[in-house]
Amino acid sequence: TLCIISTCYNEELNVEECYAVIKKIMLENNINYEHIFSDNCSTDNTVKILENICKNDSNVKLLVNSKNYGPFLNNFNALKFTNAKFVLINYASDMQDPPEVIIKMYNKIIEDGGREAIFAVKKTTTDNFVLKNLRRLFYYILKKCSDTYLPMHANEFILVRKELNDVLIKSQDFFPYIRGYIGRLTNNHDCVYFDRLNRNHGKSSLLSVC
Repeated sequence: TLCIISTCYNEELNVEECYAVIKKIMLENNINYEHIFSDNCSTDNTVKILENICKNDSNVKLLVNSKNYGPFLNNFNALKFTNAKFVLINYASDMQDPPEVIIKMYNKIIEDGGREAIFAVKKTTTDNFVLKNLRRLFYYILKKCSDTYLPMHANEFILVRKELNDVLIKSQDFFPYIRGYIGRLTNNHDCVYFDRLNRNHGKSSLLSVC
């Protein structure tokens, strides 16, 4: 019913916890799911940890890039390996997005019937002054330069229906901007709001500031 994509790069301190937390909330809510980890050629023990998880849990799949393709293409490629009714585009392995929000998104897309996408939108973050203003600048430029709908402070933490994902993965763009595609493909969407958390371990990539 539900596929959750988790991208990762050198997340050996986070992936096991990410797996366990997702499994727990899926079982608690009786949701038939698969969890796909898409690894961007990690150089630490991330892949080894995930391989061991896959051996013991058939709900988990692992994709490993032969080289680092960057976060956007890594995420986009993973979308081609699911046929689930609903697809969570990216629940990042660093778990800065509260996993409970997934259930709110899932319930909302079911209750709203025909909604094609649910955006998870950050109300607050723990980012410093520089990162906060980089985000504001990013969304200001996007709004000025494009008529594509995109909620401010939304990233790839988006739940979509299979039909929308099927259209999305047909793109031939070498640098796919997934959230922008979704905003351009449909106006039939809604949002849930949440407070973003600190990373438990490691550091965020500069490419994730928006």
